[in-house]
Amino acid sequence: MAKIFRESPIFDVYIATKSLHGADEYAVIYDPDTDYYRLDVVVCDGMGRSENAKISSSVAANELAVLLPTLFNSPNPLEDAKAAFYNVNKTVWDAQDIKYPDRGTTAVTASFRPAKDGSIDLYWANIGDSRIFAVTPEGRYESMSWEESFLSKPHSGPYNYLGKQDMKVDQIGHRKLTPGMFIVLVSDGITGGRPPLLDEELAACCKQDDPAFTLIKASMVNDDKTVVVVKVKDFYPVSAENKSALPVGAHFLFKICILGFNTVLF
Repeated sequence: MAKIFRESPIFDVYIATKSLHGADEYAVIYDPDTDYYRLDVVVCDGMGRSENAKISSSVAANELAVLLPTLFNSPNPLEDAKAAFYNVNKTVWDAQDIKYPDRGTTAVTASFRPAKDGSIDLYWANIGDSRIFAVTPEGRYESMSWEESFLSKPHSGPYNYLGKQDMKVDQIGHRKLTPGMFIVLVSDGITGGRPPLLDEELAACCKQDDPAFTLIKASMVNDDKTVVVVKVKDFYPVSAENKSALPVGAHFLFKICILGFNTVLF
């Protein structure tokens, strides 16, 4: 299934999923009424195929959907984000059922925030073998994260994931965004194939009318697949404190939180 949200004058959000085992979850948290630059995205992929995989990804997605909108407002936003992930890790660990063999979930997140110079800051994190990458307005693929698994480099240890006692937050970062850029979050059903999609194939998918659905179709992996693509549209160079130059129609009535395919207005 695929969905496209174009309510924001700043972001287009494309969402597509294909479920085989029901272990993927996502959340999109979008608040155009109070600050139309703000957007948070979560993609989680439960480890294995037992009930724990579904429990872990669901708990993680819900917890991060609550936490992420409160972060990145302090002098040390990345350190605050790290602390939040460790808290979520404990919650996921406690929620798992010990009678099931598979445990834990991957998690990749992206938080878009207004900068004082009128640009947009992206804060991102990745735990496990889901991925986040960028595609420039010119169509060039730019890697941002790597798979934390036995077979991948630079990670050389055992799998890393939420719901693991010795989980580590090694992948967390910040970058400036420009109009026309795509930020793509995917579960390993997109990038974990053998052979995987090439960088140029991933980039080419993002230039299509529905990049999320195109990525789902392009991947030949027999697994759950989740894709959230955020396109940064042209935006006015307005500071976070001065909203006088907001384009017409920039204000809306509801904060929108999308969990799975359930849209909740509140």
